[in-house]
Parts: sequence; C-alpha cells; structure tokens
Amino acid sequence: MYTDRERFSEHRWYRVSVAPGQELRASVSVSLDRTLNPDHGVLLRAVSGAGQELVRGTDAGSGRTDVRSTGLRWSDQRTEASASPSPDGGSGGTPVCLVVSNSFSAPASVRTAPGMPLELTVDLVPSSDAPGEPDLGRGWLLLLVLAGTGLVAGLVTGWLARWRVAVWKEN
Repeated sequence: MYTDRERFSEHRWYRVSVAPGQELRASVSVSLDRTLNPDHGVLLRAVSGAGQELVRGTDAGSGRTDVRSTGLRWSDQRTEASASPSPDGGSGGTPVCLVVSNSFSAPASVRTAPGMPLELTVDLVPSSDAPGEPDLGRGWLLLLVLAGTGLVAGLVTGWLARWRVAVWKEN
C-alpha cells in the first residue's frame, strides 16, 4: 500500500512487475479534503512498458463527497514456460506502470497545495485458470435469440394487456 499526495490535474506513476501466472489487482482512493468544482474524477490506468494501455478504472463525481475511488485488475496471460528470461537470469515479469490521474479543479478561494491525500493498494495474486470474464455469450446468434425473445415477450405482454382491458370492459 502506498500513501501519497496528488496535486490537481497531476499524473502519478507507480511501477509493478507482474510475473506470468499472476493477476494484478490495484485500487486507488483520493480523499477530498477541500471544496472542489463540480465534474471531477479519478482515473487509474495500467500501462505496459511500451506505453500501451492495458486496462483502466474510472470514478467521476459531480459534487462534494469525501472519497473518490476506482480499481482495476489485469493478468499476464503468458505461462511460465513462454516467459522470456530477464537479464538477471530469472523468469521475466511484465513491467506494468500504474498511472493515477485526476481532473480536480477548485474555486479561486481554495488552496490547491498540498495535493489531495491518495492511497494506492496493489496486490499480486495467482491468476485463475480462466482469467477472462465469464463468457455470457457473443455473436450474431445470441443477438438474434435475445431480439426474438424480446419481440415475443413484448407481443405476449401487449396481447395480455389488450385482453385484460377487453374483459374489464365487459364486466
């Protein structure tokens, strides 16, 4: 866990090495200890060593609250056997940079220094056997099934409503 202070509209970088077969779990909380202008947010991104964004988590607010938080998770999909050895002879972990950003602004009467209190929690755990999200379905076939089900449900509901009105008028 890291505690730090982040100035308004600043980017803080933290580097983590994720070994093959590990899952990175990170969360950040920024305590809002002064009045802010509306429409502010916190962004946590995981970026590869080459600068490619791997995953992001965001939290946005429109008014004053005490804390803004967000989190993310990412796993290295390589296996131990496919990992290239690092220069020191060990198994190469993937360097991942965690970037904490904010879009805070304050009225002119509010001090902006020191920055807002920030707490970053990082954990590396063994990745699951199925590291992806649960597969809830994809493709055109699922889309057609869902659209057909919605159409039938709408027609049946409409027919029942008309039938109920017709029976109500007769009685």
